[in-house]
Amino acid sequence: MPYLDVDGDSLYFETCGDGPACVVLHGAGQTLDYLRPGLDALGSVLKLVFVDIRGFHRSTDRADAPPTLERLYDDIDRIAEHVGADQFVLMGHSFGAFIALGYAVMRPQRLRGLVTIGGAAAWVADGGRILEHARARGAPDAALAALVSPPSVNQLEFAAQLRALSPLVFANLEPKSRDAFFDSLPVRPEPALRHMACMAASDFRGSLADVGVPTLAVAGDCDLMCPAFLTVEMAASIPRARAMVFANCGHFPWIEAHDEFVSCVTKWVREVQLRPVTESAP
Repeated sequence: MPYLDVDGDSLYFETCGDGPACVVLHGAGQTLDYLRPGLDALGSVLKLVFVDIRGFHRSTDRADAPPTLERLYDDIDRIAEHVGADQFVLMGHSFGAFIALGYAVMRPQRLRGLVTIGGAAAWVADGGRILEHARARGAPDAALAALVSPPSVNQLEFAAQLRALSPLVFANLEPKSRDAFFDSLPVRPEPALRHMACMAASDFRGSLADVGVPTLAVAGDCDLMCPAFLTVEMAASIPRARAMVFANCGHFPWIEAHDEFVSCVTKWVREVQLRPVTESAP
């Protein structure tokens, strides 16, 4: 099995495709499985390295070790080194996008490019704006309650909270497919709670100018979990960023607009050429 031992813990990862290495990070309370096979199509231009973030699903996390973003950045470095990538692209969705953005701020010398999907620079700090936007867009009361409620430590209650968020994260996916999506999640509230605390304590809005690599910031215009305006604002402050907002799409654009999403990212990869950082940018 594809595991990497890191300081007493095991990180699970899977690879596919060919091209510049691209480490891919999933969202909170989830696993790399929901990213596949949807993102596999990008294997035509990237060597994708999907990772279960420490503590999630098949990756372990020592309970006595404090959850910090620095530890997660170290894990990214170790995974990249393990697959032979001195420099790499970093792609993240939701919570994974926040980790990827922080890595790009703190360790830009390792990166050839950055892709954020449903990401923001200060998700928790912007919670009031997110709630106001969701309410204005007519989100159901149950979804709004789940949005503002602290995540439960009870597994069944946590699973119910995730399902209640469905109207905020999907725009056009049929109900049966939504149910199948949530049924597929290996719900474990503990790691989500521990790592979300890192996100709550971090705000990268004042450091976005330090992200010097080509960046593609993707969002769905119907995403009420991480509204597109947060992604657009973030991209506007990153020197070499491009924002792409998909119509009639929620928090998972590669699911609800698969062909358009794959075409957009593939075109971006080819256009920016993802030069190694040792080469001068144009």
